[in-house]
Amino acid sequence: MLPLQSVEILKKLDKKELKRFGDFLSSPYFNQSELILKIYEAVKKEHPEFSGKLLQSEKMFKKLYPSDEYKETRIQNLYAEFGRLLREFLGCEEINFSGLQFDIFIANKLKRINLFELSNKFIKKSLQQHNDGLLTSPLHFPSLHAMSTCYIHNLSHLRENENQEFIDTYKSESEMTTIFFLKEIFHTALIYSMQKKIFSQHKNQKLHDEVLRLFDVPAFLDYLKSINHKYYSYLKIFYLLYYYTENEISEEQYWDLKKEVFLTTPFTGNDDKLQIITRCIQIILAKLVPKSRGFHEEVFELGKLFCELKIYPDAEMDWLAVGSFRDLLTSPLILQKYEWVEKFIDEYVNYLGAEFRDNELNYWNGILSFKKGNYEDSLNFFNKVQMVDIIEKINIRFYYLMNYIELKAYESAYSSLQTIRQFCNDREIPEMFAVLIPNALKYFNEIIKCEEEGKKLDDQIYDEARDGRRFYHVNYLLGKMEKLKGVQF
Repeated sequence: MLPLQSVEILKKLDKKELKRFGDFLSSPYFNQSELILKIYEAVKKEHPEFSGKLLQSEKMFKKLYPSDEYKETRIQNLYAEFGRLLREFLGCEEINFSGLQFDIFIANKLKRINLFELSNKFIKKSLQQHNDGLLTSPLHFPSLHAMSTCYIHNLSHLRENENQEFIDTYKSESEMTTIFFLKEIFHTALIYSMQKKIFSQHKNQKLHDEVLRLFDVPAFLDYLKSINHKYYSYLKIFYLLYYYTENEISEEQYWDLKKEVFLTTPFTGNDDKLQIITRCIQIILAKLVPKSRGFHEEVFELGKLFCELKIYPDAEMDWLAVGSFRDLLTSPLILQKYEWVEKFIDEYVNYLGAEFRDNELNYWNGILSFKKGNYEDSLNFFNKVQMVDIIEKINIRFYYLMNYIELKAYESAYSSLQTIRQFCNDREIPEMFAVLIPNALKYFNEIIKCEEEGKKLDDQIYDEARDGRRFYHVNYLLGKMEKLKGVQF
């Protein structure tokens, strides 16, 4: 059979891509084997399911060598060559997709055959064509760096390494390298800061923290501000996103960060837009919402900015991460912006990886159905969700519990409560989530008992829940308690 790795790649190709692969194989520049083309014809018939028998080794061998005795090594070597050409095709597709990357190869080839002036003319034209006027995303920095170093190399061979153009180009290249080195250090330090709060194995990852200790970043930012440098706000944002992930943030500090975000983000590349907005939301949810639930409005504002900036669709962007998708929806849901939530889901679920889309639709339809009082529908949607990550498993179990309470299925509610307790006791749950569980279970237990037995809720329990402590589904629980506190049965 065709190796599994090749089959997995072929399944991801659409009909147009598969046809281009055929054109690629038909070119003698890439492939001179008629046998490979015959394998391709069988692949076309099997695409995209690959559930038939055409590609089984013995059957394919018989087709390729009708009069020869079957030799497995022979067909496996052909399949290996087919797989190599398939990966080479993917590389060519990616080079053609990224025009600037392709231009680097042309510029470097012109340089290597000593056409230095022609190479620089080509570089100038290419950079003009690909200049979108935005603050350049780090995704493009390696390409820009390669172009600049090639340009500088050409100038030196043209013996123009002392003229103003050489000096200006070298200065600009050095400056951009510094800017993007710092940006990537800030961003990577931010990622490690987040991970060490969740995963214990990352707690000793201090390399980027130590690198940052080498710099007086606030003083450097002050310098950029003093010379009105165009990357001042850009670098400040990424530094603050790291700093407030690692440290606490006050309301005043947030307003300063927000000002920079709304001022600068529209002028960054789409990858930066996504990083800035989603990281800012994570900081708000982790650091500010626990102090004041009014900050859910700030998350909603950032969600609206996310939509206004039209980050998607963009063929160069990676898929939207499921965690970011959920962070963008959580606060609007709490604020009961159900129409906005539904519209967002309809549009942006298409920018998740294909393997996540159905799951997220069922997950969010389950939540929305619960919020709208359609409890049976909510349970049906949740039953279709394949629970993978730990947070998903906790959240859905709580929604099962709340649905059973609303349906007055108290026996199922108690069973669900016990399931959550057992699930959490048996697993190591990140502390930032684990601290929200015990009080939630305690209050859910009180609510089920009061409703089932027709009793009022104890005032002491209600006052305790309202004292500012954090727990899962605080709005739902406080709302139920409010009703049970004064209801006459």
